[in-house]
Order: sequence, then C-alpha cells, then structure tokens
Amino acid sequence: MIRLDRAVSVSSSPDDTFAYIADFANVESWDPGVIESRQISPGPVGVGTEYDVVARFMGARAPMRYRVVRWDAPTQVELHGRASTLAAVDRISFEPDGDGGTRVRYEAEFTFRRGLGVADKLLRRVFERVGDNAMRGLTAAPIPAGAGR
Repeated sequence: MIRLDRAVSVSSSPDDTFAYIADFANVESWDPGVIESRQISPGPVGVGTEYDVVARFMGARAPMRYRVVRWDAPTQVELHGRASTLAAVDRISFEPDGDGGTRVRYEAEFTFRRGLGVADKLLRRVFERVGDNAMRGLTAAPIPAGAGR
C-alpha cells in the first residue's frame, strides 16, 4: 500500500473550498494528473455520488470509478476509487486557517491488486510526485466565491 498525506492553504473560505473540491467533477481543474472527470449518478453531490475519472499514469490513460462514502460538509469528504489494477481511498479535510482561507489536507491510500515487489519504490515515488502536483494545482484552483452557498 502507498500512502500520501499532504496539506496546503488556499485563500477561499472553507465553505467555498469544500463545495468545489469535494465535488470530484471538478478534480480535473486542480489535479494535473486527471484528464477528465464527470458525475455519473443523478442528483446532488453527497454520499453515494459516483464519478468516472480518467487519470494519466506513467504516460497511459487510467480509468477509475470513484464513489463518495463520507460527506461531512464543510469539513470532510471521503471517496473510494477502483481501477483494474488498484483501489484508492481519498480523504480530504477542510478547516479555517485563521486568515479567512482554508487549510486543506489530502490523504490517499493506494492498494494494488497484485504485490508491487521490485516496483514498490518506483511506484511510491511516482505517486508522491502525483500528490505533490495535485497540491500545487489545488493552491491555484479557480475556486469560485459563493460555491458553498
């Protein structure tokens, strides 16, 4: 299993940040490793909402299906993802940073269906770079004011 734990501060309010980031249809706007994402289940976003996500992984397209399993607006969202070779758990938490902005913590766990063996260190580095790039993207995300209303 590969684990990531990253945190950044953004200038938008916790409500707006949660509304934008927790809706995984927006993930392609802040995670450069994601090529596309779309909500595939009907209705408002919350527990049970599903997304089809296509990530870029080591030069290849990697389709994944994500499902929201926890929705505690505006403080935490948890999504579980599945692909043909791995399962992912993404936990994103949001708290005020004291300056009117938001401290965003992104925790992810990736479990491969087959043992990693020799590739473990290489894949760990690749996933760490993916996480770092996503956090840089998050700080530049176009989070709209009023998204959390």
